[in-house]
Amino acid sequence: MKRSLERKLAIYNTAVFAAVLIAFSSVLYLVVREGFYNDVRSHLERMTDGVISSIDYDREDHEEPLPDLIVSQLPASASESLADMRLQWFDKDRKLRIEKGALSVSMPLIVDGGFQTQDKPHAMLFTKAVIVNGALLGYARVAQPLSDLERAMNHLQFGLAISVVFASILSGLGITFLTSKSLQPVYQSIETLKQFTADASHELRTPVTAISANSGVALKYDEGMRESDREKFKMISSASSQMDHLVTALLQLSRLDNKLAEPRTAPQDVGKLLREVCDLTRWLAKEKDIHVVSSMAENLYVESEEDELRQVFQNLVENALRYTPNGGRVEISAERKNSVIEVSVSDTGIGISQDDLQKVFERFWRADKARSRQHGGSGLGLSITQAIVAKIGGSIDVQSKVDIGSTFTVRLRAAAIKTASGVPVA
Repeated sequence: MKRSLERKLAIYNTAVFAAVLIAFSSVLYLVVREGFYNDVRSHLERMTDGVISSIDYDREDHEEPLPDLIVSQLPASASESLADMRLQWFDKDRKLRIEKGALSVSMPLIVDGGFQTQDKPHAMLFTKAVIVNGALLGYARVAQPLSDLERAMNHLQFGLAISVVFASILSGLGITFLTSKSLQPVYQSIETLKQFTADASHELRTPVTAISANSGVALKYDEGMRESDREKFKMISSASSQMDHLVTALLQLSRLDNKLAEPRTAPQDVGKLLREVCDLTRWLAKEKDIHVVSSMAENLYVESEEDELRQVFQNLVENALRYTPNGGRVEISAERKNSVIEVSVSDTGIGISQDDLQKVFERFWRADKARSRQHGGSGLGLSITQAIVAKIGGSIDVQSKVDIGSTFTVRLRAAAIKTASGVPVA
C-alpha cells in the first residue's frame, strides 16, 4: 500500500511537471518561431524598399525607369544573400520585366501587396506597389528562402523535445525520492495511531468483559432488585455489549492492518458459507418480516480463510437486514463470470445518498447513526469487510439510491479445486 501510494504520487507529480514543461517548451518554440518570421518579414520589407529606392525616376532618355539593384550585374561573391533570393520588377501591366537571384518563384503577383508563402521551394515573398506622383509605376517583389529558418526551427524543436524527456525522467527520479522521504512522517503517524488503537482496544477488553459479566450476573439473580435498578443494569449490559463489539472490531482491524496472523487459506465453498449466513441471520429477517431470496450457483470456490470469508458475507447480509424496513426484501446471489466469482447482496432499504457513497467504507461511518447504535452497530463492519476482501485479493463496490435500496457486490478470484473423481474444477 505504501509503495502504491508513493508510486501514484510520484506519477501524478511527474505528469504535472512534464505537462508544465511541454506547455513551456511549446510557448517558447512558438515565440521564437514567430520572432524569426518577423525578422524575415522585416528583412523582406527593407529589401523591397531598397529595390524601390534604387529606381532612377529622372532618366533623360525617357525609358521606363528600372530598379538599379536588379539591373546591376553584381558578382555572386559580392552579395551571396542576393544570389539566394529573388528580386523581381513588374511593370504597371503586371508583366515581369526583370529579375535577379537563384530562388525559383512560382507564386502569382498580388497587386494589393503584402506577404505570401510558397511551398516548393519553401519561401516567403513580399510585394509592394510603386506609386509616384499618384501614378502606378510598377511592382517590386522580393522572395527569401525559408529552408535555413525551418532547419533551425527543427533543431530547436528536437532540442526542446529531448530536454523535456530528460527533464521529466530526472524530475521523476527526484520526485520519487522526495515523495518517499516526505511521506515517512505520515507513515510513522499512521503506525503510531494503529498501535495506539490496538493497545487501547486490548486494554479495554478486560474491563469491558468484567462489566458485561457482572451486569449479566446481576440481571440473572435479580430477586429483590428494584425495577429502577434492573433498568440501569440492563442499560449497563447493553452498553457493555456494544463496547465489546467495538473493541473486538478494532482488534480485528488492527490485525488486518498489521498482518499479525499468518494466513491459513484453503478453497472455500462460497455457496455453503452464504447458506450458513442466511441460517444465522434468519431470526432477524423473521423478526422484521423481510423476504430473503437467494440464488447461488454450484462449484464456486475462493481461496481464503473460512472465518474471514464468512464474516464478509455476514456483515453484508446483516447490514442489508438492519437497514431494510419491515416487510422489505433482500436478495443474495452468487455467480461466476469468467475467472471471477461475484457475490451480490441487494436490499430495499433506506439507501445511501450519492454524496455519502464514497464514505461507506470509512471507519465509524453509519448510514443511519441512530439505528446503528440501537442495533449495536459500531460503524466498522464495512471497513472490516473491505479490509478482508482486499486481503483476499478481491474488490467490493456499492450502488445505492435513497429510499430505494443498496447493492453491495464482492468480486473474488475463483480458486481451482478437485472433485471426488480427481477432475479439477477451475
